[in-house]
Amino acid sequence: MAALGDTNISFPVSSSFSDPYVHQRVISQAASASLYVLTGSASSQLMLRSNPNRLAYIVVNDSPSICYVRYGVGPANSSNFTSIYPAIDLTAGTKSPSIQHEHHGIPVYTGDIHVAWASATGSMKITELT
Repeated sequence: MAALGDTNISFPVSSSFSDPYVHQRVISQAASASLYVLTGSASSQLMLRSNPNRLAYIVVNDSPSICYVRYGVGPANSSNFTSIYPAIDLTAGTKSPSIQHEHHGIPVYTGDIHVAWASATGSMKITELT
């Protein structure tokens, strides 16, 4: 995992893109990458603040608990969510965060994004590209 301030960042291409050239274009247009680590919490918390300059964001749910994601105003929880980031699989004996990798772009949501975990364990690794 890249440390905060690293300028040499690599990550797997997500299967959520049907066109890898579009993915590369977004990455090549980004002038900066901000890295964050958000500690898991059963209470809703802000994962990314609204940013009109956001080109894409990359997240890895590094937790054995699923994470509920809410776009827009309001808390994220098990009955109020836009999507779910799956938990890491600890049964394989090794963590495999790239499997839980989510990449969002084209078009990218630029508003507030809230998250809450089913239980307060692990963390979310976040890279926001602007």
